[in-house]
Amino acid sequence: MVGDLVLVNCAVFDGRGDHSRPDTGIWVRDG
Repeated sequence: MVGDLVLVNCAVFDGRGDHSRPDTGIWVRDG
């Protein structure tokens, strides 16, 4: 989903796009 913001688990976070680190997961902007 290019350009969309999705919440993914920290365990599967690849470190790409814009990101932040809340307690339960990570908001990732894949684009």
